[in-house]
Amino acid sequence: MREYNNNVVDNQELGDYVDIYKQPVPHGNQAQGDYGQTSGDNPTQSWYAYNNPSINTNYYNPSMNANYNNPSMNPGYRNPSVNQNYNNSNVVNNVTSENIVMGIMGALLFAFAGGLLHFIVYQLGFIAYICGLLIFYLPFLGYTKFAKGASLKGFIISIIISIITVYVSEYTSLAFLIYNEYKTMFDITFMDAFLSVSDFISEVPEIKASFVRDLFILYVTGAITVVSMLKKK
Repeated sequence: MREYNNNVVDNQELGDYVDIYKQPVPHGNQAQGDYGQTSGDNPTQSWYAYNNPSINTNYYNPSMNANYNNPSMNPGYRNPSVNQNYNNSNVVNNVTSENIVMGIMGALLFAFAGGLLHFIVYQLGFIAYICGLLIFYLPFLGYTKFAKGASLKGFIISIIISIITVYVSEYTSLAFLIYNEYKTMFDITFMDAFLSVSDFISEVPEIKASFVRDLFILYVTGAITVVSMLKKK
């Protein structure tokens, strides 16, 4: 037992403070000025200096100070001018910071690739289960790559983009099918066919049934993909 700053501290606790100061090194290392090995009455030569910002030059260095993100130990924790990460909850909570804007761009780009694959397969007269899987997996992959990480927020954003992509892709695919069917019979453009899709769905039972069936298959496959991704997280 030793007395430091008029407080009795056991050797193990003292050793912990010595190890924590600047970096883990043997007790009483000269590079630390023998912190904790001399009288605690002199704060520049005792463990007291560890929690004194004016003495410990590494006090505001999160990689050197185990108490950096501890508000009760770090008076600068809630001071943005001292703690540059204070307004960044991801950094303060030791979570990799993600760029949400770039993540959304990546998700949209990868979602387009999945939607394009579905469009091509649809024109060949098929509805592939793999399309639903890719449309739900690719946006999350794109988000993660562009955002340099993905939180729950990023995962939810990716799912929303996937849901929209499935509907838009199926709708556009049907529009192109209508365009190819009627372009030789009537003087129509692809936009005319696109705008008429809702009429075909509401007025032609066979088209409505096919549209709903395809969406159901894609969304069920997508849901299985989402569950699979959640289990891996």
